[in-house]
Amino acid sequence: MKVYLLLVLGLIFAAGCVSQAKNPNNGIVINEFTADPKIAEYGDTVRFFLDGENVGGTTAQCVTTELFGLEGGWTDLTGAPFAIPYVGQTINAGQPGITIGFESWGFNIHRVNDRWGGSIFYNDLSVEGGRSIVASIEGGDFSVSGGFYSITTAIDTSFRAFAADYCTYIGGRYPGKIKFEPVLSPPLPERNKPGQSFTADWILKPPLIPEGLSVDYPVTARTSFFYTSNAQVNIPAYSKAEYKRRQDIGEITDSPLNVINTHAAPIQVGITRGASPIVVNTDSTFSSLPEETFNYLIELQNVGQGYPLPFSDVQTTGGNDISVESGFVIATMSIAGPGARFEDCLGQRGQEVVIGPDIVASLVKLRSDGKAPFGCKVAINKGAWQTTPVGTVSITFNIMYRYYVDKYATVTVIGPSRS
Repeated sequence: MKVYLLLVLGLIFAAGCVSQAKNPNNGIVINEFTADPKIAEYGDTVRFFLDGENVGGTTAQCVTTELFGLEGGWTDLTGAPFAIPYVGQTINAGQPGITIGFESWGFNIHRVNDRWGGSIFYNDLSVEGGRSIVASIEGGDFSVSGGFYSITTAIDTSFRAFAADYCTYIGGRYPGKIKFEPVLSPPLPERNKPGQSFTADWILKPPLIPEGLSVDYPVTARTSFFYTSNAQVNIPAYSKAEYKRRQDIGEITDSPLNVINTHAAPIQVGITRGASPIVVNTDSTFSSLPEETFNYLIELQNVGQGYPLPFSDVQTTGGNDISVESGFVIATMSIAGPGARFEDCLGQRGQEVVIGPDIVASLVKLRSDGKAPFGCKVAINKGAWQTTPVGTVSITFNIMYRYYVDKYATVTVIGPSRS
């Protein structure tokens, strides 16, 4: 009986170890990264193989995989050095945006006379010259009048077009060195359909090292991708009179702040403090203010094993630089409900808030614990609750970012014998 119990416990422990080896919250999971053979010498060929899949809840765009650690004499089959030529890292003075090597990225989102406009652009500033890609809505500068139009939709559409254009460009620029998949669809558990998978392989030759040496080459396979996390919290709301009536009859009215996040997304949203339910006092006897305010502490949380990918260690001289520590995130928040709006959320007001690259760099940095907290004040117009006893205030988050996960392998290279 003791042997059987130990066997069962051993199986449970092993199953736990397997489940911890892969974090499903990475969005993209790397199932395997191998080098074959693991011991090689000059003249041999080594095959690096990677297998991954999208296990998250949204579509991954421009999934790229690069190998690092092979710069010291490794070559492709033609004898050319295996290195990605990041050159021409000069950024134009005053050019706003985010940089990756020789590239700059920028966002121009604006509102003029209640009309939204803007674009997301990519500009190649390498010495090879002059290519520019602009991803935007409605032919360059999107401007749609009317209260129905949403800046969230504008940014989301531009971001997806931007990622697709970048992927087409980078795939053509470094064929064979950077492996890429334009789109990986997410799983559909309701239809028993797994997420789309991908494989990548490289066949390379090791360097010549002196006889008698045995040198380890640690190799990192970095898979990066554009991803979107969505989240929403529904906060029950009552007029004060309705809330008191429900308390009097013993009905439970208090409820936790339950944020629903995209399944298995690496960046998620949490609300750690705030009113739930919202109780609106419409009695003007003691307060003549037209609105009542409620404070919430919100967190962007990195729950994956990777990190939002900074576009470069190189910084532009413009005003929208992104620090390496914070990574790259752009997000929007919207609020809906009777009389609800943001009163002060990262210095912004209204029913939509944009967390742009400049805000991420200065106010919403991911800390060492993987969290980026910030406060938001929500205002509720009392007039909307004069005849509304109960309702729901919804806050919706749309977060766009470039994320990476790493996988490792080691090749031992030995010096050839002269005999």
